[in-house]
Amino acid sequence: TVTLDNLTAVFNPPAQVSGLSGTTFDVPVYITGWNNESGYKLIDMIVSVPEGITVAEVTEVSGLTGGELEYSFEKETGKLRVVYFDSNNNNDLTITSDSFDGMNELFNIKFKVEDVKSSAVYIGISGMSVKFHSDSTADDSMIVVNTDSANGNVAIVYGVSFSAVCLYTGDDVDLIPKTKKAVAISVTDITAGDKIVYFDGTNEIEFKYSAEITEKTGIASYVALVDSSIAMENFVKIENYDINIDEDASTVIFGDSNADGVINAQDALAAVDFWLRKGDAPTDDQILAVNVNSDSRINTFDALGIVEHFVNGSEYGVITKAATLNSDNQ
Repeated sequence: TVTLDNLTAVFNPPAQVSGLSGTTFDVPVYITGWNNESGYKLIDMIVSVPEGITVAEVTEVSGLTGGELEYSFEKETGKLRVVYFDSNNNNDLTITSDSFDGMNELFNIKFKVEDVKSSAVYIGISGMSVKFHSDSTADDSMIVVNTDSANGNVAIVYGVSFSAVCLYTGDDVDLIPKTKKAVAISVTDITAGDKIVYFDGTNEIEFKYSAEITEKTGIASYVALVDSSIAMENFVKIENYDINIDEDASTVIFGDSNADGVINAQDALAAVDFWLRKGDAPTDDQILAVNVNSDSRINTFDALGIVEHFVNGSEYGVITKAATLNSDNQ
């Protein structure tokens, strides 16, 4: 008897993208409830893609094993169909990478803007299932994946525009004060890495460029540790920013605890040293780099996250979180 798992898809398109023809952006597909012991044989999925946007590429993540990826985009109907299974040996499908907050990544979809006429578009997974065997009459032949929240409306913008999410707020328990929060911003129609400074008349903040989040979402992304009292709505107001196209932004590399540009055991040990209170409390830049799990504190979970990253290639929770939040989750 097959025990049917409760599976839910996580698919959050960005809050906004540039409407310029040729613009690309990425949306990862995650699943919760995955069980490697269940004997899954096939994943299929249909994604509704709006008029004026096409599919440039679909890729499976390196941690998904056992099958091969096939997909087809039907432009006339706006349907992207994706299948992943082993057509030769009927192998079980497994995920070898670590999960974050119960989410395991399956695929990444790269979309491309062609000619969008509307100011906002809807993108979402309209159907998804995981199958065990070919007997379609049996109750245990497949799991219908919950896709109720696997969708989003994307604003189509022209010129520079900002969206923002809060990644975490400190809780005063371990090294991150509750007066601080980490904010990630995504910016359209700029050269990724240009220097960006926020100033609202009171607070001046230089945002740090994150190549990792940018690569994950396909949109220029920056992070900063800011005063937790600043309203999130202030971080989407273009008048609060100065963009210097002639100067590169300083950068953050998640997991690089000692700021030497290399992620290794020394960084995990540095994270432990912070938790042990050996030496000074971490600076704002160090908090951004070390809190790879994106929770409210720096502790030994972050040390483990760094080890899992450089040993297993696991994605940091902070990157997953940045890719799955949208501007409605502030």
